[in-house]
Amino acid sequence: MISIGCDIGKSNFDVFLGGKHHKFENKKEGIEKFIKECRKHEKFRIVLEPTGGYERKLLKELHFCKFPVSIVNPFYVRNFAKSKRDLAKTAKIQSFMSTLKS
Repeated sequence: MISIGCDIGKSNFDVFLGGKHHKFENKKEGIEKFIKECRKHEKFRIVLEPTGGYERKLLKELHFCKFPVSIVNPFYVRNFAKSKRDLAKTAKIQSFMSTLKS
């Protein structure tokens, strides 16, 4: 099983999937592209790092597709990154760290 880490923002969300960083728009078209990417994998779970409610559209669609989704506290993801001596805070790093934390 692979973990797909998502760091959600207002206009887009960063995803760490299959060892690569991806960026999708946080609107219907971007969410649909993300769902298509997820369906390419047989066993996966999605780990969301929410941001002020901007994750709601994505979360609703993922639940509709019956995808396994976990929401993680951004505070814990950030502290986990610090424990790995990763002091930079970028959406790319946060999406990757979400896959490790879960």
